[in-house]
Amino acid sequence: MLTLVFPLLFAARLAAAQLLSQVKQQPLQAPTACQLLAATFPEFVAKINDKQYNESQNAYWSAQQALLQPSCRFYPRGSREIQEALADILLPYNVTIAVTSGGRSSHTGASNVQDGIAIDMSRLNHTYLVDDGQAVAIGVGARWGDVYRTLAKHNLTVAGSRTADDHVGGHALGGGISWFANEHGWTCDGLYELGLVTPQGQILWANEHWNEDLLWATKGSLGAFGIVTEIKLPTIKNRKMFGGITTHAADQAPVLFEALQATADNANQDAAQSAYLSFGRLPGKKDWRYRAHLLNTEPRKQSKALDMFMNIPSRSNGLRAATLVDITEENAKYKTPGLRRLKFTLTAKSSAQNMQILHDIIKAYTTKLVFDGKAQVITTYEPVTVPHLQAGSSQTNIFGLHYADGPLLLVSIEFSWSDRQRDDYFEQEARKLRSAMQQELSSLRALHKFVYPAYASPDQDPFAGLSPYTKGMLREVKNRYDPDGLWKKHVPGIWHV
Repeated sequence: MLTLVFPLLFAARLAAAQLLSQVKQQPLQAPTACQLLAATFPEFVAKINDKQYNESQNAYWSAQQALLQPSCRFYPRGSREIQEALADILLPYNVTIAVTSGGRSSHTGASNVQDGIAIDMSRLNHTYLVDDGQAVAIGVGARWGDVYRTLAKHNLTVAGSRTADDHVGGHALGGGISWFANEHGWTCDGLYELGLVTPQGQILWANEHWNEDLLWATKGSLGAFGIVTEIKLPTIKNRKMFGGITTHAADQAPVLFEALQATADNANQDAAQSAYLSFGRLPGKKDWRYRAHLLNTEPRKQSKALDMFMNIPSRSNGLRAATLVDITEENAKYKTPGLRRLKFTLTAKSSAQNMQILHDIIKAYTTKLVFDGKAQVITTYEPVTVPHLQAGSSQTNIFGLHYADGPLLLVSIEFSWSDRQRDDYFEQEARKLRSAMQQELSSLRALHKFVYPAYASPDQDPFAGLSPYTKGMLREVKNRYDPDGLWKKHVPGIWHV
């Protein structure tokens, strides 16, 4: 086998070197860079209209992202391929790139690129136990559902996404909200080691002993310091749970908000319970529906907050004994890819009153919108509880939130529609709605400056609201690992310090 592999590798490298020598005298355009990548890594490059290229393009959550057409897509299987591609091809010749672990962002350009090269991390999808089962090493291209299924075989789980179809990279590096947030904080709080290729083309491990500043800086920065390839998280003993989804009519909104706030307020006494709420107008109808996502991470039905939800009249009730795999797969059913999308977020002091005020603004505003057949506006309320904030700190993430600020309420608004000619219309209306919500929260002194990166719109820079001290620390990390500012130049679709 070795006698066959080495000549093939040598031939590929020789072909790449010959092509490189032909273009050394002029700036390399993305199509030529794709030729060089394909010559160097014959099995790892997909060109426009290749089957793998088309499948990857169609997998983007947002249609705007899917319509961006990179000159090729690069599918590395490890850090070495990324290092060589960056150092020898992409950066020296000014190629614009985007990095994607799953393409779930609504932020156009965050994980795809027009006429550049997309680095697709989907082949880095491994999950294996380390440290005698006390932790798990996960490739950033893995889906959380696959991670949970693998760990369940060992009676273990991990504090990852609430949705099975979400990919590890974007979720963990953007902060990450899990069903275990009351006990373990943000997903990134537990991240104790990662592998990364820096903009300078260095392969580094970051942990408490090596490159600790880089480990901290990645927690909430969504890839602003290089390409993360693998993360390590502590495992949690798996157990049966109780939860599911209930749906409700519009007249139950006030009591739903009271129940959600009770869940947040009661988290100190019962950390196993958690909930979030989404609502919106059904496509093509004037009917509003409300969906409560509930989970007790212990196998018991009784809890103060869940009892409140269970006593609210419902149109459907899916509460049951279940596994984490069951619950996260159920949440994935409510994700509809392929529509045009935009999203924004606000953070408020959490209270049932604030939920009701924002709800009334959203409902009054969106009722006036002119929708097409598939258009809708979905709002999600997610409490960030005091124990959630206590589980993290300024040492475990970059957010700088203090438990005295809690409970907070993450509000995300997602517009979706099908007609690209209506992009400007919905973008303008979303800005108007956001402004109205901000003004009302400001007047109530309930607006918090925190911008959750995973839900932010392109003009909501999550770094802007950080403290001057934190921003200064992040700039020091950036200057240490990317002194020439290569990442900002070559990866324009993400936020930079």
